[in-house]
Amino acid sequence: SGDASSGGGRFRGVPILGALAAGLSARLAADPNFTFKLGMECLNDAIMISCVNLNDKGFKGYLNSLDFIIAQTTVSLMNDSTLVFLLAPTVGSAAGAASGPIGRLMATLPAHIFAKGNYTLAQRVQAYFFKMGLYGCIGTCTGFLGTTAVNTFATDQHTVVPKSCFAWSMFMGFSANTRYNLVNGLERVLDSTLSHNQALLKSLIVVMRLGNNYLGGLNWVIWSDYLKLKPMPIAEWNAKSDEEKKKLAFKEPCGASPH
Repeated sequence: SGDASSGGGRFRGVPILGALAAGLSARLAADPNFTFKLGMECLNDAIMISCVNLNDKGFKGYLNSLDFIIAQTTVSLMNDSTLVFLLAPTVGSAAGAASGPIGRLMATLPAHIFAKGNYTLAQRVQAYFFKMGLYGCIGTCTGFLGTTAVNTFATDQHTVVPKSCFAWSMFMGFSANTRYNLVNGLERVLDSTLSHNQALLKSLIVVMRLGNNYLGGLNWVIWSDYLKLKPMPIAEWNAKSDEEKKKLAFKEPCGASPH
């Protein structure tokens, strides 16, 4: 159905599911390839995480670290889904149904800086910075959940949670937000020029999103190395005083330098 609100009708008793269903309908109405793009984004990232860990740890080490890898992949897929969903264009009544000051602000802004529509330059710039703040908050939350999960599963090492939250917040707000705005802009051009050749269009989408994930991985490696966001042996962490742990959380390296 072209009416975005119709997608949430079946879930009126569950507000969150209703909102997600309506949002999905609005995105599919604007872009029939939305679910393909979302699926490829998540699949690309999951494969890349597995390949990186296999290359770094070997097959035996990969199996021994499977709990850690699952936690890492889960957090990454949460970030991917959020970025793709919130930056996708919409049509229908979803925007009109926005409530609250933040909802009304979002309704006046484009989904991304290159979105189709009669938006002013100021609105497009505002959209970029609004999404920067939004994704920074999301990065803080997913960084907290992911690092806590990793610390729970990987009982032989510890990563400092506050610094990890800060790292993910800045990474999502600056790197991911910028890259995904550019990806959406390029996809808008591809959609308008290759709509008659869906096979070529989808192939280019896969290649472009794979390249974006690879670039994002490089960005994260550089950023986390700069912050020295490295896990330390759990025995070394437990031996530190509360004051030393506070310094590690906000000022000093989280662990040993890369070897």
